[in-house]
Amino acid sequence: MDILRQCQKWHEENKFRKIVDAIEALDDDHRSCELDMELARALNNLASFEDEPELYRKAVEALERCQDELENTHLWQFRMGYARYYMDQDGWALDHFRKALELLGPDDPEQWGEDNRYFITQCEHRTALPAFNQCFAERVRLAWDEFVKVEERIRKHIDGRNDDTQEANMEMLRLCSGALNRAFTSISYELGKSGELYELIVTPEGDRVRLFEIEYFMRHVPEQLREHWKLTIGRQAAANICIVSEGCRISAEDVTVWVSAAESGSFALKCCCEKLEPAFEQQSESFVWWLLTNLTDQTLGELVHMRYIESFDLLRSPADAGEDAGEKLTLDRLPQWLADHDCKLDLSARECLDLYTGYSMKPNEDPNADWRLDIIAGSTCCVPLVQEYLSGDNDVVNALHSDGVAAGFFIWPLDKLKDGGSEKIFAFRDELEAALSTDEGREAVTVTGGGTGCFCGYLDFIAWDPGKTLQLAAEFFESSSVDWAYFHSFRRDAATVPLKHGNDNGRLTSSVINPQIEDGLEYIAWSEEQADAFYEQLEQWNKDDKFSRCIAVLNTVPESHHDLRFAIAMARALENYAIIGDDNDGTARHKGDIALNRAIVVLKAVQEDGKDDVKWNMRMAYGYQYLYGNEEQAIAYARRWAELDPDDEQAPDVIEECLEEIEKRMRIEAGIDSNPGSILD
Repeated sequence: MDILRQCQKWHEENKFRKIVDAIEALDDDHRSCELDMELARALNNLASFEDEPELYRKAVEALERCQDELENTHLWQFRMGYARYYMDQDGWALDHFRKALELLGPDDPEQWGEDNRYFITQCEHRTALPAFNQCFAERVRLAWDEFVKVEERIRKHIDGRNDDTQEANMEMLRLCSGALNRAFTSISYELGKSGELYELIVTPEGDRVRLFEIEYFMRHVPEQLREHWKLTIGRQAAANICIVSEGCRISAEDVTVWVSAAESGSFALKCCCEKLEPAFEQQSESFVWWLLTNLTDQTLGELVHMRYIESFDLLRSPADAGEDAGEKLTLDRLPQWLADHDCKLDLSARECLDLYTGYSMKPNEDPNADWRLDIIAGSTCCVPLVQEYLSGDNDVVNALHSDGVAAGFFIWPLDKLKDGGSEKIFAFRDELEAALSTDEGREAVTVTGGGTGCFCGYLDFIAWDPGKTLQLAAEFFESSSVDWAYFHSFRRDAATVPLKHGNDNGRLTSSVINPQIEDGLEYIAWSEEQADAFYEQLEQWNKDDKFSRCIAVLNTVPESHHDLRFAIAMARALENYAIIGDDNDGTARHKGDIALNRAIVVLKAVQEDGKDDVKWNMRMAYGYQYLYGNEEQAIAYARRWAELDPDDEQAPDVIEECLEEIEKRMRIEAGIDSNPGSILD
């Protein structure tokens, strides 16, 4: 029996460790793509059985080895998504599961499609409301605990580095990476000695978002480490620094720069080193760029570079600089030049991050437009988050999510605050920020800015402990004057999470779902005398999938007549809007979730009259059924519905569907990848 068939037999016997040991014992020359796929499946399953999350990382590495050959297959995409899902990398996992579903063939088992759809739903909800196995705050604590355990061994390796073998140096890096990777999915760092102290430099590599993470991480250094360690953020400035590459020695004196003013007290830099001109051909432009940006880091200090150098353009020759390039000098003189222009050269990470950029937008006055598009003006100290949200990209959010960090914003209506003018609007946001800036709050969240829109106010943040952050915000909003409040991830296509439900008996505020009655629409207006005819027209519109029309016309009913009949009609329209969408075109998930939540609020307003009514219980069951993680509540209402109308077959169907969903969730969360091991199947 060849090793591939043997591994498949072991898989059937749940002998995952045997599979891993057998394949990892092979030389790379004898490891085929099929075996890497088998290894990835075994590692995924073993990680779950033995509670070894590090094995998911190894599964990703195995799959990356065969990416070029197999990334356009369902199994490769599914297994990559599966590993990333259990690594809390839900954003990236979602992309893989969606691609896997696209790649399913007509002859593939139906169960594969069900598994993909289940994981897609899970990822969509986990990116909307992050539910990490370990949030970043907890991961930071575990990382420092591990570093404390291994730091003495690391110090011994540093002391004996000149005599050490390569294996010993690799052991030193393994120990340090093992500790830091408990907090970061990937991180750059340097180890060394500075005088009597050992030095760990954690570098953001010029990434402002990563700097937020590192600053939080370094805030929690155990005091006992400071006896032996100097723990630093970013590469430090050094005099007479030089870099040797390909036999060529490059110092700061060899590099010519042109400096010109940019925005926010920063500068644009053009950089040229004639010694490196051959490297453009022999290596690459990206190599030269990397070399000179690193030399600039070590000449200025990485944080100074990040704070004051807004753009870094690489020139092949001085002639490319142009007439308006700016003031010309050598790189070694740049620190003094910056100091002469009122730049601070001993920046802390916090000072580097506290640089806010103001922005203004042409607001979208459509009340149903995506969140934030109504913003008139705002400010942020984390520009990449705002930029990616507006462009629909998710790279930054996904990277943070993979480290157990949630980046998002709170939303609230401005209708009650506008009476007090801009002063009252800004005061409310300041009060919310103060509620998040207590000692408890600072451990959980960092505020990064906010904005004011036509309809809503926004407060932006990076949450190190999302659960605690949402709890603090919910407590603030609950005691505030606003009718409702929401959380939304900086992932634009994510759903919206309610923190406070409105007390408006279902009349949706303009910034959520408030469709207008179509121009020229002939309809029967509400009156007590025409109540039956009024509700009969809604029946026809529901059949025609005109749910927004139903909501708009129901909004004309006076609050004094928001009775059981009204609540059931409004809930039906909202639920159909959420699940089916106008003209059967579907509805964006974040709007659908808001509609479902609003339907439940409307129904609960008449609970005393509705608790023994068939249609009321039916609507409650449907509302909860389609809200993520609420199947148990849906079942309770569906059972009451079945008691009240034993002949209605839909109630048992809802119960069965919810039970299947719960069972599916339990099966998937048990962590067994059951797809066949061979890509030839």
